[in-house]
Amino acid sequence: GIKAHDLVSGFVSATFPTVTMNLGLPNPTKNFLIGSDFGVNPVQQNGPGPQSHTAGSQPIFWADRWFSYVGTSPLDTSPAYAGTVTTSPPGTSAGLVMGRPAGGSSLSTRHNAQIVESSRTVSMQGQTLTLSFYAIAGSNFSASGNLISVKVVGGTGTDEGAFAYTNYSTAAWTGRTNLLSVTQAITTSWTRYEFTLSAPVGSTITELAVDLSYTPTGTAGANDNFVMALAQLEIGTRATAYSFQQASDVLFDCLRFLEMSYDLGTLPQTVTAVGEITFSQGTTVTSGNPLSLYVPYKVQKRVAPEVVLFSPTTGNPLYVVINGTSLITSGADVPTNGSSRNALTVVENNSVSSWTAPFTIAFHHLSTAEIL
Repeated sequence: GIKAHDLVSGFVSATFPTVTMNLGLPNPTKNFLIGSDFGVNPVQQNGPGPQSHTAGSQPIFWADRWFSYVGTSPLDTSPAYAGTVTTSPPGTSAGLVMGRPAGGSSLSTRHNAQIVESSRTVSMQGQTLTLSFYAIAGSNFSASGNLISVKVVGGTGTDEGAFAYTNYSTAAWTGRTNLLSVTQAITTSWTRYEFTLSAPVGSTITELAVDLSYTPTGTAGANDNFVMALAQLEIGTRATAYSFQQASDVLFDCLRFLEMSYDLGTLPQTVTAVGEITFSQGTTVTSGNPLSLYVPYKVQKRVAPEVVLFSPTTGNPLYVVINGTSLITSGADVPTNGSSRNALTVVENNSVSSWTAPFTIAFHHLSTAEIL
């Protein structure tokens, strides 16, 4: 047999076989879309379950980075029915629905979409992309021929955002072009569909969106909608298995775009103390002396976010709660949200009255660095 001193002395050499292991595991970084497993929506700023909303004010982000919009004009006030539902294909526990409320008569096109940030879009240049997703039609799906529209849209600007993409602003994406534009008939059974771009992404494409939509007909029944799940945009000419991620990884990715103090599934402006930011002050703050509050973010944001504060006791925006009383922060007292990519700094100007120690100040916040 081989003795230890033989190995140390170099008298024995051994050659071991090379073993190549192909575990068939998906690459968790290959999907350019974030948060497409709707069973794992760690931030989900507009709560679980489908809800009606009115278009014309802004695109509505329902499930982390996915947003919905109706029509192509801010004048279109058609109600939409969107959000996450427990209807899902094998492998996940939720899908994203788009449809009309029962009895709705608007015939405006309804969309669910996600924008890929420019820093990632650049890496697609010169590559052929394949989009895949699961979809199912509602029992009263009214689209002619059961058709949904499937688009991959490119632009030559930099993170011009959802408002410009949906034409809800006066500007539109620079150099907007359809890299993929097809229709697909869907059924009342879960089916996976895949579409490959006919040409590589051009060298000038610097922003990109995936957009799934349908145009209803007639009057909406109880389930005039379609549900999609597990959307994946990847490099290659064929769709591969969906890249499932750990919930912690999805949370990290989503927090770059949005963070709020509300608990998962709780709508902003909800009256709740769960998750509220609370500071206890042991020193009296006199009128005219601002109070600065510092809240570190869990993850560095994509850009310095826009911030809205909410009262935990009334839900009203631009309110804070001092010693249990919800106070409007109007005029000179509007908090200065000096947020950076790393932290929210709230400066309460306190121009009206003194706050005698000890006192507490509490608020909720929504800090968004989405591509708006």
